[in-house]
Amino acid sequence: DILDCGNVSSTPHAETVKAMKACLEAARTHGQMDCDWHIDETNDPECRGMRAAAEAIGHARKVGYTGRVVLGHCCALALVDDASDVIKELAKLSDIFIVSNPTTNLGLQDRRGTGPPFGLAIDTCTPRTPAWRGMTLLQELRDAGIPVAAASDNVRDHWHPYGDYDMLTVWGLAQAICHLDTANSEGEWADLVSVVPAKAMGLDHYTLIGSDADLVLFPSARRASELFARPQIDRIVLRRGIPQVSILPQFSVLDDLVLLKNKKPTPGRPVQRGAATQKFAS
Repeated sequence: DILDCGNVSSTPHAETVKAMKACLEAARTHGQMDCDWHIDETNDPECRGMRAAAEAIGHARKVGYTGRVVLGHCCALALVDDASDVIKELAKLSDIFIVSNPTTNLGLQDRRGTGPPFGLAIDTCTPRTPAWRGMTLLQELRDAGIPVAAASDNVRDHWHPYGDYDMLTVWGLAQAICHLDTANSEGEWADLVSVVPAKAMGLDHYTLIGSDADLVLFPSARRASELFARPQIDRIVLRRGIPQVSILPQFSVLDDLVLLKNKKPTPGRPVQRGAATQKFAS
């Protein structure tokens, strides 16, 4: 019940901060546990969980909490009018990491608009193209010195019916969606799916020089445009310098996990989130 603070857009700020402080204090007293919060995963600009988190984490650091804090999604930060102030407060904190989820955030956000009421079901027959991309402010956060990463939160499930956890795809999507190609070099954002996630996971030994040769090589790609242009099925995975040989499972092996048996979609049925694209068994 520690984080049972309701909808952050309607819960009083002080109540939200109190709940977050309680979570961090529990983490501190149980051996400096790390925290992983899915936060502001909404297109409601009144949702200010990030502001509350900055305040709560700042307090926790003052009373001795040293664990890492991962803030995932953070979508609404891109819609609030005080985003720059929130980012300044976050930048004062140590060992926090922002993780965006390009596939999930792009697929779920703005399914029902950026104006109230929020969270309503939509008719599957209603034509509506989303007006925003659902991603957090990756460039602004990183420019403030805050470590940012990208991940794949959902794969072939209720919230995102596609994908396969390929981090190259995740990087490519973030590159396009967030206009990361404006960087000085094509590889400047490679740490989005490598070094930063490793640090967020506590893999502090992860360096490019002097570590075990746990690498993924893309021998046919000479530049970023070629890297993102194809699935790179000729990639070479090294573990301690040894090439790995593996075969992807047949899709049929996963049928019991992804098919909703004995159910059929009802035309015109109101559907929550991404379920409209879920595959049904006959």
